[in-house]
Amino acid sequence: MAKGKIGYILIGPFLFLLLMLIPTLGLTWQARGGLGILLWMVFWWTSAYIAVAITAFVPIAVTTFIPIAPVREVVSVFIHRIVILISVIG
Repeated sequence: MAKGKIGYILIGPFLFLLLMLIPTLGLTWQARGGLGILLWMVFWWTSAYIAVAITAFVPIAVTTFIPIAPVREVVSVFIHRIVILISVIG
């Protein structure tokens, strides 16, 4: 893997950690975590350094270790029949 590519891959988690550690706009830490995950995923999606299928699992992986939201709720969104249909077709 190219050295520059690793740097770009690490920008996503860095954005997440930055939003988690710096109090932003008076948001709760759960809201900052959700925003951090969103920015992480958007960066990876738009940069295309990581496959979209892998990027989709970022919320599940993060909420497993950092209790931003209940993992059961996060996983239930991914198990919805429409999401599965889209992922199979795409």
